Amino acid sequence: MKPEIFAELEVLSQSLGQKSSSTDKVCNTIRDLIVTGRLKPGDRIVETRYARLLRIGQPTVREALKTLELEGLVVRHPNRGCSIVELSFEQINQIFRLRVEWEALAVDLAMDNWAEWKTKRLMEAVQSMKDAALRHNVMEFYRRDFEFHKTLWQLSDNPFLEKALSQIVLPQFAFQMVEQIQHPGYDFVVSAEAHERIARAVISGDKELANQVVRATVESFRKDYEEYLASQEAAAGFTAGPGN
Repeated sequence: MKPEIFAELEVLSQSLGQKSSSTDKVCNTIRDLIVTGRLKPGDRIVETRYARLLRIGQPTVREALKTLELEGLVVRHPNRGCSIVELSFEQINQIFRLRVEWEALAVDLAMDNWAEWKTKRLMEAVQSMKDAALRHNVMEFYRRDFEFHKTLWQLSDNPFLEKALSQIVLPQFAFQMVEQIQHPGYDFVVSAEAHERIARAVISGDKELANQVVRATVESFRKDYEEYLASQEAAAGFTAGPGN
């Protein structure tokens, strides 16, 4: 376990109160470690070790991990405990296929009863992304990116759709986006502008336009990831060199 993770768990151990709030705090901290890339895909989470570091009972850690498992961030293995989710390229593609349909549906439902407060919330989410992009703050941008999409889902007024999208997109973000946006070639401003196009299409009130923009943008995210993987593979091949 990395020193900075030890330090964060030590701070958390000093702030834990009653069991119910402790479970939430443990869950939030581990989630943050995952989505910021400090816990990597495949890393094991040993309940006894975390309980000892946090100076709390193992059942509290177990409850927190159950929540993260339901969110799709953690996988439980029989007789081997839990580990951070790992996704193959094919699994990422499967998520994208669902996401493009469900996110388009969320936008369609949100536009059924559009109101000024929805415009305000969506544009605030866009502005937060743009601010993080201009500062080139990687982790802040990641959080704001996910918050933008979460806002879209919430505006659908359909909690079941929101939960379904969160369950498939959150692990995708944790696995794919954290690594991708830390690459030197990632353009934060271009990404923020793509999200702004979605927002403005939704606010326009034109459902057909909004549907087209959402689908095209999510598909562009998929292609960007495919190109990123290809560049990483090419770089790895070049680094290895012939005969190595």
